[in-house]
Amino acid sequence: MHRFAEAVGIPQGSIHELEVPDAERAHYSKRTIDFEFDYPFGRKELWGLAYRTDFDLSAHAKASGTELSYLDEETKEKLIPHVIEPSLGVDRTVLAILASAYREDSLGGETRAYLALSPKIAPINAAIFPLLKNKPELVTKARE
Repeated sequence: MHRFAEAVGIPQGSIHELEVPDAERAHYSKRTIDFEFDYPFGRKELWGLAYRTDFDLSAHAKASGTELSYLDEETKEKLIPHVIEPSLGVDRTVLAILASAYREDSLGGETRAYLALSPKIAPINAAIFPLLKNKPELVTKARE
């Protein structure tokens, strides 16, 4: 999860892992980690990661009557795979990316705001757009 965050431009120092105590975890989770992000309005949950053991597949196998175990050829032991569940939403992730990329600087006594997005999600280095459509010479120059 940390590598993904770094790849999309979310700084490692802005993400914090919070081990969820037993009493606050879902009954099927053996371990849960919440990943929190330092948004401009405070630290909030960004993602979750739950170790669900074999709960899901065992319950499904029992309810459906379908065999979902795996036979280890070396040990001849039958195993039911365990599930790791990453939980993330596009909205919180995009907000974290935008918050991380937001910059302000002063130019000629005026403050300007811009986004310094990671090249992996914004591979175009620069773009020129005319501010006025009704001035054909600006549109032509921008397209050059």
